[in-house]
Amino acid sequence: MKKNIIVSIMVILMAGAMITGATYAWFTDSADPIVNEFTAGTVEISAEETVFPAQFMVENWNPGDCAEKEYTIINTGTKGVYIRAVITGSWFEPDGVTPFVPDPDEDVVTWDLQDAGSAADWTMVGDTLYYNEPVDGSYTEADEAARTIKLALKVCLDGTGTGNQYQGKVFKLTAQFEAVQKSNGAVDDVWPSNPY
Repeated sequence: MKKNIIVSIMVILMAGAMITGATYAWFTDSADPIVNEFTAGTVEISAEETVFPAQFMVENWNPGDCAEKEYTIINTGTKGVYIRAVITGSWFEPDGVTPFVPDPDEDVVTWDLQDAGSAADWTMVGDTLYYNEPVDGSYTEADEAARTIKLALKVCLDGTGTGNQYQGKVFKLTAQFEAVQKSNGAVDDVWPSNPY
């Protein structure tokens, strides 16, 4: 009997709690959520060679010949960037695939800035050329011409130092252009030896 009384009291208390909870209310409200969107900027460049050496130099390069190379680099991204060019050169057998190592291994090919304009705009550190100023992105500069830079190189095959071992061999000059955002000191993290 005692047990039935306890169960009855529990049922009454639970029913009372449910009734109180169902009828007990406060005025409430909530605002619409505020969503912040952040679109990351882009670092993108394009590079093209706009001046090629004369065809006879491509197929029949002679000791003492110099070729002129001009590159056009455009900041196509939204962010301002620093730009550099890493210039490398390698000799290959006539098939253009098998590496050729001269004996003795001499530097008979030189490359340097071709004109005063390039010399004023670029700084050479080893075989790397750094464009002296940041180049604006499309977010702040709509005019593509203002986001376009040039690099002119003169590539020469030494006249007196190039011996017979180079006959028929293929020299490949590679210009690799790279960019890093100009903001927040990124250039010092990415290119620690930069001249900026």
